[in-house]
Amino acid sequence: MNYENKYYEFTDNNLNPRILYDIFTILFGVRKIGLIHLPIGKYNFIQKQLIDFNLFEVAIRYLIISEDEGSRENLLRDTDNNDNATHIELWFSREESIEVNPFKNPGKTLSYPDCCVKSYESNLGLSNFYNKYLFSNEPRYYTLNRLVVLFNEDLLMPDYFPCSLSCQASRLFIENANSIVLDKFPKEIISKVVKIMKVPLLLWGDDLIYVPDWEVKSNNLYLQINNNIKSQKIKNIFKLHENNTKLLNTDEPKLLKFNHLLGLQNLYLNFTDESQKIYKLKYI
Repeated sequence: MNYENKYYEFTDNNLNPRILYDIFTILFGVRKIGLIHLPIGKYNFIQKQLIDFNLFEVAIRYLIISEDEGSRENLLRDTDNNDNATHIELWFSREESIEVNPFKNPGKTLSYPDCCVKSYESNLGLSNFYNKYLFSNEPRYYTLNRLVVLFNEDLLMPDYFPCSLSCQASRLFIENANSIVLDKFPKEIISKVVKIMKVPLLLWGDDLIYVPDWEVKSNNLYLQINNNIKSQKIKNIFKLHENNTKLLNTDEPKLLKFNHLLGLQNLYLNFTDESQKIYKLKYI
């Protein structure tokens, strides 16, 4: 089987390649049981893919999409009327049947780190995750960078919310998965996704800014301010915790602290008119 071609089958069918990533984690033994959430209209396509991979559907339930009051995310909830369902939750495995009820403890069934499972189960809504992801003082790992999904859907990691972007257990879990499944994707796609996940993110006023054209030289960070940058208002992403509100009121940009961008001194903003602004680099 040409696994690289599977990537294009999924994207040609308007399915996020993260679904294929999750399938590969089961197919190649990273985990025993997997979970896919997908629009109900894509169910037949996924059923065919599981057959192609010799994987088995072991449980499903029908869901309806709803808004999360505290964030930009949509949540999927049970529905009493399958005719109104918008999505399907599909559990699958290399075995024809499983001994556990996946609906009782889904995080544990999916082999996610215990700390992340407990964090997800104790959070009501997703705004708490975004507040922690954005305002943590700990250096973050780019391999856990769920913030980049706000600007680009291309993220190759299991589809869950780590308890923090500094979580050591999640880093080890994902690095192990990556070492086994990433080489099944086209090389140019892997390179593209890693580049996206490493993109510097700036917090400036009440905006989160994604700057894809950048380089590090002599311990300085150079950002190209051009038409490729993207930004979102924090208030449009999630509901701020009150104690984080004061961190937004700043006239100077702050760089989100990721491990691959530590130890930098100055921030250079290069504009298309060839002007330049220089700031003493501040982390958040």
